[in-house]
Amino acid sequence: IIDIWSWRAIFAIVLVIVAVDILMALKYMRTVNKPEKVSFDFLSMCLCAVGFCGLLIGAGNIGRGSFFSTQIGLPITVGALALILFSTRQLKSKEPFLELRILKVKDYFLAVVISMLLYAVMMAGSTLFPIYIQTVCQRSAAVSGLIMMPGSLIMAVISPFAGRFFDRFGIRRLVVWGSALQMISCLGVVFVNESTPALYIAAVYIVRLISIGLIMMPIVTWGMIRLGPEKTAHGTALLTSLRTISGAFGSAIFVAVMTGVTGMTSGSLEVTANAAGIDVTFGAMAAVALLQFILAALFVGRKKH
Repeated sequence: IIDIWSWRAIFAIVLVIVAVDILMALKYMRTVNKPEKVSFDFLSMCLCAVGFCGLLIGAGNIGRGSFFSTQIGLPITVGALALILFSTRQLKSKEPFLELRILKVKDYFLAVVISMLLYAVMMAGSTLFPIYIQTVCQRSAAVSGLIMMPGSLIMAVISPFAGRFFDRFGIRRLVVWGSALQMISCLGVVFVNESTPALYIAAVYIVRLISIGLIMMPIVTWGMIRLGPEKTAHGTALLTSLRTISGAFGSAIFVAVMTGVTGMTSGSLEVTANAAGIDVTFGAMAAVALLQFILAALFVGRKKH
């Protein structure tokens, strides 16, 4: 679709799908539980939005100027202050916007941290792989999609069985082996260039998505089990929010790293400079995956749950 028309056509097609989705929801969705009136903390929502947006904007501009510039230092400072105020307000509130006190549960906190690291690397990789294939390897958008498709199909096959793997092997094996595979897949991209075979790229991407399939849902399930059913709603809201935000941060920071390295090597050919940026960025992502592996190996429970 992108090759024939343009990237805007993707959003036009999605718009039609969303419209159909809304119509089906209006027709078929019914409220099955009894609604309850709860207070909505508008100030907390504003502090949360300002905090994370400030940090995201500042992180996304890293490499484009001095850290103390208005592009980087100012939004990061404003964001950090807003999040401090937000966190203080949540800890004092009887009905918080996000229940931060549940982070005191050690295993749940560990599940949140691992999910955040996973999403940071996952979202950044999903952004950078097409960039590498199209800008460095000079392949079309259609070829880029075909190279990445086998990994996505394998992940779709693995995901439904992740729960059974969790029941049989326990969380420790899944997260340790999944983190190891994730680190290997990142290291596998460190030495690529414009002549790297498409089959090799596809194989690395397959390993990458196998690792994600082994970790993503089991670690959430494990964290929720440790939290208990009475706090499931709060736990789901907090974990989903933090890992999604972490994915956005991962994309912004790693793309900034790629852009910075590419700019420093711009004296070389454009394709070579882009390849250098990709290599260094995936090396940084491998370091994050290593941290995830260490946390899993040292702290994730050894017993089956």
